[in-house]
Amino acid sequence: MNYKSVLNFNTLFYLSCILFYVSCNYLADQRANLKVLPSEIRTNTHLYTHTSYYAKEDITIHKSAVLTIESGVKLTMCDTCKIYCEGSILAQGRETKPIEIGDRGKETKMYFNTSKLSSKFNNTYFNNTSIYLSNISFSLDSCFFNEYDFNEKSNEISFVISANNSNVHIINSFFTGNNLKEGIGFNRGTCTIVNNKFYKHPDAIELSNIDSALVSKNQIEYSNDDGIDLNNCKNILITNNSIRYSKDKGLSIGNRQVLSQPNCIKIDSNLISNNKIGIAVKNNSLVEVSNCILVNNEIGLFFSEESQNEAPYVSIVDSTFFKNNKLLSNSNENPRLRFSNCFSEQWIPGDSNL
Repeated sequence: MNYKSVLNFNTLFYLSCILFYVSCNYLADQRANLKVLPSEIRTNTHLYTHTSYYAKEDITIHKSAVLTIESGVKLTMCDTCKIYCEGSILAQGRETKPIEIGDRGKETKMYFNTSKLSSKFNNTYFNNTSIYLSNISFSLDSCFFNEYDFNEKSNEISFVISANNSNVHIINSFFTGNNLKEGIGFNRGTCTIVNNKFYKHPDAIELSNIDSALVSKNQIEYSNDDGIDLNNCKNILITNNSIRYSKDKGLSIGNRQVLSQPNCIKIDSNLISNNKIGIAVKNNSLVEVSNCILVNNEIGLFFSEESQNEAPYVSIVDSTFFKNNKLLSNSNENPRLRFSNCFSEQWIPGDSNL
């Protein structure tokens, strides 16, 4: 018998037991230092500054109750715990003392449903957090969303933020992903999406059945699908955005019904570069493109030739700069598309083009 090998084995075994015991006690001590949140919040409640909180079960914030989260708070949850908000959450982080919600190792889910109260988050860091909104008013300012690989990935194909019939404002925020979870997806309602950054989110911004929205001053890079995807929308202004390196379309626009000229999608002063397709106009969509720069795309402008739109409406491309696109457009001779005052190395039909 090799006594030396037996001794080494026993030493390693006892050492591993000691390390396991220490780590368990360390986690227990960590949890012991956290304040445990109640499962039911029925009255106005504060989470106080520079305090760490832990949810060991689902939390429900009932109607008319407001949960105020002060700057510097850290909130983590058990593996399967969720937050259900029927009242309001007011997260009051500061730039120097942000709030932190979620954990790198697991997914946190927050549901906001049918409330007359608004929920607002300022200077909040969300780790692996998904937010679901329905029939509420919700706003984010100067927040950060980080998508890490976590231990048990959700089977759901979800957005970082999804909303139905809600009034949503997202400004000055940063979304960084791993091209697994889509960015923000809103259906019906209204929205303002201004001065945000989206990195590695397929369909970084997806809007469906929205009748009014402003999408402005956003930076979208390295989407595994589309940068901005509009489905059956009208009266949308997309202006001063930078959309780069989308594997499919920088801007994708599709409508089931024929739009009239006053309701068309307006695309103004955007930089759209290094995408497979710069702007794709599909189905019955109607666009006005002006003062944009489309460079280094495989196709600058794709205009569907399968549209059933027989109305006398014309999409307009005006004062737009095309350069180094492999193909400027697949549809230069389409009677429903008119170019004017544009610059391109390739020939463009229309008036006053260079």
